Amino acid sequence: MDWITILAKAFWCGWGAVGFGILFNVPLRTLFAIWICGALGGFLKFNLLLLGAGVVSASFAGALAIGISSIPTAHFRHAPPMVFAIPSVIPLIPGVFASVPCWG
Repeated sequence: MDWITILAKAFWCGWGAVGFGILFNVPLRTLFAIWICGALGGFLKFNLLLLGAGVVSASFAGALAIGISSIPTAHFRHAPPMVFAIPSVIPLIPGVFASVPCWG
């Protein structure tokens, strides 16, 4: 996995977060900030996976970054922090990694 792939995955994590934000009917003024939070979490997760971290610790670090960044973003955009944190963390759920057998 190279840097272009990581940036592309982070980009699409941001769009996945925006999709869940639209699904949860968040205010329009928060969608760009949700994209930023989702891309930040995806970038951190896939960066740590590239460096050899486990999928659990990488997902935790991405979710932690989203949670910490959602608080000042909430103050800046005048919305509750959950508006930014919940849609942004959903794309970090490991789908492909969960289907890999433990013994392989």
